Amino acid sequence: MKVILTAFVKNLGTIGDIVKVKDGYGRNYLIPTGLAVLASNKNQAELEHHRNLLEKKRLKITAQKQELANKISQVKLNFVKKVGEKNRIFGTVTTDEIARKLADHGFTISRKSIKILGEIKTIGTYRVVVQLPHQIEANLDITVGAEATNDGGLP
Repeated sequence: MKVILTAFVKNLGTIGDIVKVKDGYGRNYLIPTGLAVLASNKNQAELEHHRNLLEKKRLKITAQKQELANKISQVKLNFVKKVGEKNRIFGTVTTDEIARKLADHGFTISRKSIKILGEIKTIGTYRVVVQLPHQIEANLDITVGAEATNDGGLP
């Protein structure tokens, strides 16, 4: 008997899979519990229609996320930190600080989605990756500068 799975079934398949099962398993368990429907021509056509709709929706969402990634990549963030010897900054730039600066530019990004490549220990320009849904990434450049001192730079 061929059935179309309507839910994930361990060791059998996932939603939308057409699988062949023993008649008793399909008739007495899968179909009555709503885990599958009989793989008739009508049900297969309906499944194909739903797959097409889901694919169109996925493509639209992916395009929106790619557009967002392009906008994020164009943003330049600047951070001003206290600096010690050899242009080493006190502390570091955190993902939370980057997320707040992105929010100031109108982007709501979780700090967990931000990956800093390497350590930010000195002034300079650094690359940061923002991971968006659907395996889309945006590269973001941040610049860390020295905080101006009021004493003319003398210790």
